[in-house]
Amino acid sequence: MMTEQEARKNGTRQIKSEVLTASQVVEELSGLLSRGTVYRLLRSGELPAKRVGKKFLVSRARLEQWLLDTGR
Repeated sequence: MMTEQEARKNGTRQIKSEVLTASQVVEELSGLLSRGTVYRLLRSGELPAKRVGKKFLVSRARLEQWLLDTGR
């Protein structure tokens, strides 16, 4: 997956998904939270997500609201 910065350099646009996987959340929050912390927050339910099989799916809107609510 191309980062937003790489997409801008290449002159292409990256379409942001409305739903993120746990690994995409880790990528979005890199520098803010560690991978282990993101997974701990997902498992505890503190970070809002839906569980589909073994995967966590996180709404981009709910992630952004959670970041605002928690002051991160």
